Amino acid sequence: MLLHACFQLLCDFLAQELDESQPDADSSHRAAHAELRELHQWWMAKRGAEVPNEADYAVENAKLKRLIDLRWAMWT
Repeated sequence: MLLHACFQLLCDFLAQELDESQPDADSSHRAAHAELRELHQWWMAKRGAEVPNEADYAVENAKLKRLIDLRWAMWT
């Protein structure tokens, strides 16, 4: 459930709050936003997939940890 909740927050952020034309965004924010979009693409491709096996679980954990590490860039 935590995985789904966190990635739903990411989906909402990208849909509602991230302005692609942020002229005042510094390079670290631009890089973080690009990585957030990559995480979102992974999540959208993964949704509806079969029940994860052990290898999938490890990948999901890594992606979730990366999302948590990037949360600082989700403030607008």
